[in-house]
Amino acid sequence: MNTIFTPWFTSKHVNNETTIQSARKIEQLLDPSYDCLKQLSGNNLISIRQINDTYIQYNLQHQSQIPVLSDSQMMQTEYLLAGDAGERLVDNEVRQLASPNKIILNNVLLPYQYGQYGTFHDNQIDNLLITETGIYCIEVKTRTIKGNLFDLSQLGPDIGNQLAFHKEAILETLQPGISIKPKMIKTIIVIVNRLGVDNFRLINNSDLENAGAKATTIKYLNLMISNESEHALFTPSQIGQINLRIRNSCLPDRRTYSDNVCFIHNPDLFQRINLALKWRVPAEQIVSYHVKLNDIALTGLNNKQQDFFWLIIGRLYNQKDRELTLIRKDLRKAAGYRGKDNSKLDKSLYSLVAFMRTTGLFQKVNYESGKLTIKAKRSKIYLFNYSNDYFTHWNYQILRQLSTNTAKTLFRTFTQYSDAGRYQTSFQELRYLLGISPLDRNSDVVKRKIESALRQLSPFFSDLRYKVTKKGKSNQISEIEFYFSPMRFN
Repeated sequence: MNTIFTPWFTSKHVNNETTIQSARKIEQLLDPSYDCLKQLSGNNLISIRQINDTYIQYNLQHQSQIPVLSDSQMMQTEYLLAGDAGERLVDNEVRQLASPNKIILNNVLLPYQYGQYGTFHDNQIDNLLITETGIYCIEVKTRTIKGNLFDLSQLGPDIGNQLAFHKEAILETLQPGISIKPKMIKTIIVIVNRLGVDNFRLINNSDLENAGAKATTIKYLNLMISNESEHALFTPSQIGQINLRIRNSCLPDRRTYSDNVCFIHNPDLFQRINLALKWRVPAEQIVSYHVKLNDIALTGLNNKQQDFFWLIIGRLYNQKDRELTLIRKDLRKAAGYRGKDNSKLDKSLYSLVAFMRTTGLFQKVNYESGKLTIKAKRSKIYLFNYSNDYFTHWNYQILRQLSTNTAKTLFRTFTQYSDAGRYQTSFQELRYLLGISPLDRNSDVVKRKIESALRQLSPFFSDLRYKVTKKGKSNQISEIEFYFSPMRFN
């Protein structure tokens, strides 16, 4: 039975903003200290690279096909995150300006024909500032600057046209109805260092000045804008009109690129793959669930039915509210069922389904025509999904090797308490979990069932031993405590 891995990203028709927002969400979830400066840095994809590398290792180890990011997708995501961080830093800086009537817009997309009338195009402006002293189109460029100089000629020969198009797009947007002169629209390039320092100078800015543009660093941006304060061009009413016209003219971001991806954070899948790598087993062999399920007494289920039950529980992991379908052939193979009589297997599965319906865990459990369908109750989904500190994880193939129900139950319990290295319970509670008949004497349970189970478990738990506590005049066993070292994964 092959595990079908849910993709952790999609790459069809994804715009820049979706890539940025989904990537930043993953980084912040896995690193709460992930801030704007980390996003700007050259290591702005630490968590995503870790996830991707983990899946690459798993694919190599198990010849699997979990989707992984290409180098170009990784570079595109890094580039977009850095650019967004630079724009956010500029936005934070501009918001400190003293002007009470300023309007700040981000990622503005305005219709613009680029001289090709009758066709659809747009023009994107990183940051747009509207104040009494004019309209400022701010283009943000993030670069890694290791020295104390940045040569503006590195921006390429087309940077002047890019800024001119910003100005023309705004002029077209404001007409008709709002008439302004081209000089009222100012263009500024802000160079942001991805290393996080701002102690460099800009050189070779003559071409930009000839194009009517200015270049600066974040440190001097507000000073450059404030120097225009003596030349008031717009009243508060005009600022409001310009803002309204531009907002109403903004286009949705329809631009998509082949290397853009939308990340889908799936911590359950990531944890299972990590465990698979740690234990060197295929991910479908790992059973994960909330420890509350260990409190269910599987009374009435035989050895092989317990194998089927925990196989199903393992497959429900990460299903959430989706219906799970398993066919007889796959159940037989995964559980190692050797009998060839399908009617006998079907009878066993019918009995298992009847038991599962009594647990109160499932909205649907059916077995018909060799097909098993299961769906967890909405109120119980948390028992099979959203792994947390209350989840236990173990290798299904070890459970299959155990020949008695007692050994299987103690295996699950010891795994749950593996970090503590001890498990203590009342003997009455243990009898309930093991489904012991009331007719069986405590001493016989210890000798015939528990000691036999411990011999089976000793290859997986070292230093395995137990101690019983007796009370009362009849010297009956009241408690039992097990001691063991952490589970051996290999």
